[in-house]
Amino acid sequence: MIFCFRLTASFVRAKRKVCSDIPCCPFFEKLEEQKDINYPDGVYNLQDLRKLGKQRGICPYFLSRNVVDRAQIVVYSYHYILDPKIAELVSKNFSRHACVVFDEAHNIDNVCIESMSVSLTKTTVEKVTQKLSVLEEYVQRLKNENSERLKTEYDRMIEDLKRVEEERITDRVLANPVLPDMILKEAVPGSIRTAQHFIAFLRRFNEYLKHRMRTKTVLFESPAAFLRDISDLMHIERRPLRFCAERFASLARTLELADISDFSSLVLITNFATLVSTYARGTAF
Repeated sequence: MIFCFRLTASFVRAKRKVCSDIPCCPFFEKLEEQKDINYPDGVYNLQDLRKLGKQRGICPYFLSRNVVDRAQIVVYSYHYILDPKIAELVSKNFSRHACVVFDEAHNIDNVCIESMSVSLTKTTVEKVTQKLSVLEEYVQRLKNENSERLKTEYDRMIEDLKRVEEERITDRVLANPVLPDMILKEAVPGSIRTAQHFIAFLRRFNEYLKHRMRTKTVLFESPAAFLRDISDLMHIERRPLRFCAERFASLARTLELADISDFSSLVLITNFATLVSTYARGTAF
């Protein structure tokens, strides 16, 4: 899927309009041309979609994502609706009035715990240190080449948050549990608004995580206790932590990072920052 993103990302396709030498995915492009075509009614499983994709020369993966919004009944794993990271891609256009039926519902607790958990190791935080330096180089390069795009990045992020809030108010789509209503109504703290300030903030947060991982004892700590400790030691408040995941996603879009897997460690700690500062119940460490 990462390789697909390198060929299908909107900024990659926009560049290809200027430079035809940039590679593309012919299966995705053909699907885009046929977006409004009605497909035969029926019951489709993954094999059926693959067969249809092969017949028409279109991408079966993106085909499944396109037709899921038109389907009357969709059968899939819990994760596609309970895990906010996956639901944002697959289920976000479902009506709030859709009827959801869970089979084997006793498994829901485990799926929710798994989807809202983040596992960090010493290796993770060491990689974060390296990747923040790489990210800083990307930012500096963009600043030299197109400083205006960096200046307008914050405005674009605010517009995205407003769009999410509007969709909730109008009941158009299912809510994403990673962005509770209270966050959408807050202003993004000034300490992380610019790319440079955000990177500096993540460095401080990562140093704190390194400090906590030096302990030789096993700790079980509530999010509230974790937030008190990081505030006392590093003067890092709760509000900027809550926006970390969305802030990093916004910066990644601005920098046009085609291979986000290279920055998986940053995804992990920004997700952790948002989760631990948003939900009062749970175990931080």
